[in-house]
Amino acid sequence: MQRVSNSVKEKSRLTRDEWREYTKTVWRIANTTHAEHPAVFPVEIPHRLIKLFSWHGETVLDPFAGVGTTAEAAVPLGRKALCVDQNRKYTDIIRRDCGHLKNGHLTAADLMDVVHGDSRDLSFVENDSLLMPGDPGHAVMSALTESLESVGRGASRVIADGAAIREAWAGCPLVTAIDPLPDPGN
Repeated sequence: MQRVSNSVKEKSRLTRDEWREYTKTVWRIANTTHAEHPAVFPVEIPHRLIKLFSWHGETVLDPFAGVGTTAEAAVPLGRKALCVDQNRKYTDIIRRDCGHLKNGHLTAADLMDVVHGDSRDLSFVENDSLLMPGDPGHAVMSALTESLESVGRGASRVIADGAAIREAWAGCPLVTAIDPLPDPGN
């Protein structure tokens, strides 16, 4: 594992007020909506998680990217965002809505990759340090626990290479069909 430079640590530093707010047991964050997606979450959630659990320059993987809320948080923080979604409409929205983002002289073109595809196939992911948000990826994180190296920074963060993530992701159960609920009148 590579040692984190002082420069990266400084760029990743939380303020005293951020630390106090982000480590509270309960976060009070207003809900949000998006006209083109039925289930979005406030950008403040990934913003806090990315600041707490990643270093400047690391890659944040969102395997169910939707309209790019995670990218919207990651890019201004100087993290690379890898957004994967099966719905082309959503990947187009990410490119449209997040294309203007930047961190210093780095633009979204430098820091963001948007992939229209199935997140169960991450063969395109290079071996690198990735942070995976909770989501259904929580099951993947559990599957990776045995093979991943954890490093403390006031809390644990996960470091894995692309091959380990692909292997664990491939082992997740798939939903192949959903039966409709039975009619209560029958």
